[in-house]
Amino acid sequence: MLGQILMIIFAAVLAFAPSLYILAFIGYFVVLASMMFIMQRRIGKGSVNKVLSGRILLKEEKAMDIALRDEELNQELAGQAKVFASSIASLFIVLGLFSFATMFKPQIVEYLHSSLGNVHVAQFVYWLSLYELLFIFSRIISRIFTRGVDMHQFPVMPPRYVVTDRGIAAPGVLSGFAIEFPFPEEYEVVLHEKRWFVEIRTGEKGRKIRLYTKNPRRLYELITKLNEKMRKSTQTTKKT
Repeated sequence: MLGQILMIIFAAVLAFAPSLYILAFIGYFVVLASMMFIMQRRIGKGSVNKVLSGRILLKEEKAMDIALRDEELNQELAGQAKVFASSIASLFIVLGLFSFATMFKPQIVEYLHSSLGNVHVAQFVYWLSLYELLFIFSRIISRIFTRGVDMHQFPVMPPRYVVTDRGIAAPGVLSGFAIEFPFPEEYEVVLHEKRWFVEIRTGEKGRKIRLYTKNPRRLYELITKLNEKMRKSTQTTKKT
């Protein structure tokens, strides 16, 4: 939906106020960056500072070093690399199609102008149609390149994190997040001892948080114990 709204905005700017196109283009990247930041923050449902103010029970500073032991991670990363390659290929193909289509812009706009009676409306229809066609082409190309690839969202893997008696926090300027105890009901904690991690599945569009550690069973037991303890405490407080 966001993509469709942005296409309409860009088409309108190009048709009715082309001098504002650069400003709209900058605004697009600001909105995109903001959306990515918000989505990252939504992974955790808590305050980093609040969690870090609790008593530290476990601290993992070298999660990525431990992740290198996970042989299956390479297969997952290969799938993600294929998705990235499809994005790059789509970009170049779409740019080529865009350049080709703009070569015939005068003729197309003139035809639309004669049919619609307004040059600005004709330009709006031209740009919107072009954006929609490029969007469809990019989706088709992506499907072709990613055939057979697991398209589930790749898990968030913080390079360092802390478990306190208040929750789990992964400090970071932009990518930091926290999950406070008790977890929401839909959250699931899964132990993958042979692969050196504990995974927290949020139940929201397949989002996962993967915590690598040298002792995953200890981490799993710590998280489940603290989560259950805080859940019971919260239920008792509500009853009273």
